[in-house]
Amino acid sequence: MYRTGGGAQSWFLDLTNTTGGECTAIHPVVVFTDEARVLRPEHLRMEFEAPGGTFPVSLERSDRDEIIAVFDGGSAFPGFAVGGGGSLTVRVYLEFAPDAPAGEVVVDAALVQRRADDGDWVGEAGGYRFSVERPHGEAVEAGALADSGERVHGGAVAAAAVVLGGGLVFAGRRLRRVRGAA
Repeated sequence: MYRTGGGAQSWFLDLTNTTGGECTAIHPVVVFTDEARVLRPEHLRMEFEAPGGTFPVSLERSDRDEIIAVFDGGSAFPGFAVGGGGSLTVRVYLEFAPDAPAGEVVVDAALVQRRADDGDWVGEAGGYRFSVERPHGEAVEAGALADSGERVHGGAVAAAAVVLGGGLVFAGRRLRRVRGAA
């Protein structure tokens, strides 16, 4: 569960390479979907840790009213490299603005391997659900996100293993959230 205006919480993406060779230029892409389709890029802030520091995640709204979050570091990040048979854990920070709508959000994730100005879709994992709530005592305004599913509360772990084309596994899309940015 996230609270609007509650500050950043962290969670993790685990990437595992099942091939013998290194996979480079890997960029996770996370898609946020709410049933009412009222969530906007300005309602959230997202960053990720990588060699060289913490980088911003680019947020855009799709023509299907989804929020697309691309781990590109504002175009400054060359992508993750995962050695053959190796794994990499990526720490992600997410927070919702005070005016973000409350309700349920579904997150799906994919991995893209960049090749010059293009890229290959190398796999996906999805279906993680969580709720966005107003701080205690605040009413939920009209137009809030629909709340129609099971809630996942802080400290919960959701895991999925997806074999991706090209041999990279988005293993254990560990969405263990930790309060506060560490």
